[in-house]
Amino acid sequence: MDRLPQAARREEPMPPLRRTALLIVASALALMAGSGAAVVVGRLTDAAWSSLHAERTTEAVGQLERERRERYVELAGVKREQAALAGSAVDDDGSVWRQAEDALLAAIQREKAALAGSEDGQAPPESPALPRELVNSLGMRFVLISAGSFEMGSRGGLQDEQPTHQVTISRPFYVAVHEVTNADGKAVDGFVPSRWKDDSLPLESVTWDEAAAFCDALSALPAEQAAGRVYRLPTEAEWEYACRAGSAVSPSVDNDDAVLRDVAWDDHNAQGQTHPVGQTQPNAWGLYDMRGNVWEWCSDWYAAYPAGSVRDPQGPSTGAFRVCRGGSWAYPARFHRPTLRGWRKPTARGASFGFRLVLSPPEAVVTDG
Repeated sequence: MDRLPQAARREEPMPPLRRTALLIVASALALMAGSGAAVVVGRLTDAAWSSLHAERTTEAVGQLERERRERYVELAGVKREQAALAGSAVDDDGSVWRQAEDALLAAIQREKAALAGSEDGQAPPESPALPRELVNSLGMRFVLISAGSFEMGSRGGLQDEQPTHQVTISRPFYVAVHEVTNADGKAVDGFVPSRWKDDSLPLESVTWDEAAAFCDALSALPAEQAAGRVYRLPTEAEWEYACRAGSAVSPSVDNDDAVLRDVAWDDHNAQGQTHPVGQTQPNAWGLYDMRGNVWEWCSDWYAAYPAGSVRDPQGPSTGAFRVCRGGSWAYPARFHRPTLRGWRKPTARGASFGFRLVLSPPEAVVTDG
């Protein structure tokens, strides 16, 4: 029986022994250029370790640990060389300092090259930049959602909204600014089962299976294949993360009809039907109709929440019901809370049910482009 619900990454500090090894350089330099040199090298050492730790991969750890030890021994030799010079005056042009700094930076560069698998000692080229917004061949708009962590669920919600748990979204992803519309359905495969047919209205009366098939059909269009874009439904965690847009759970606000009226079409203001997408206020990340208008299918099978922290949760591999989120034009405000979970059979169909697309890009550098 179908049913709907009732009423930065921590940075790892440099291990003390490794930091001490590099600070040997600073000690020698302090003899010649004053204590300020040691402070500068110490700060550079910490920053370099943070950068390298963020980039290293699990597979390379063993090899890199051995190579680091060898390189730190090499750097320790600087102390002996500088000790021999300690009795002489420092060059007026600071050449001794620059030579030591260059040696340290060269070692850092070799570390980065090793992490990237480079054999020529040169840093690898950067990944292509990800634009903040993307428009596909059909004119569908997407915004980039950055990776991050949040507390999923609600302590004051229904039983299946608990326990609250920490979720990490480890990679950025694109989310469609609007729900899929009838116009999109016509352009992709001509399938428009909606009760209300205007092009600007959300595509509704679609089953989960039909929503998934739409993703496949859009991904198969020549222009989308050429661009390397593969579309899918959001995971439940991605959906809640995007809907909340960095905000905390607030039951007094989430259940308030007066507040909801500006951001969602519900049973108080929708006049018994769907409305054109994008007419209400967007959330803080520029997404429209995340709450209200139509329920949105998610990729997950419905199941109880885990008790501990999770990373990029996908839900169980099998189940009887698929998750849907966000409420619709036919439901009151309490059904539009960002944490509330709906669930139905994947073959269920209704005029309150539609969907929104997401797109996972390759690993890349995010820019403001």
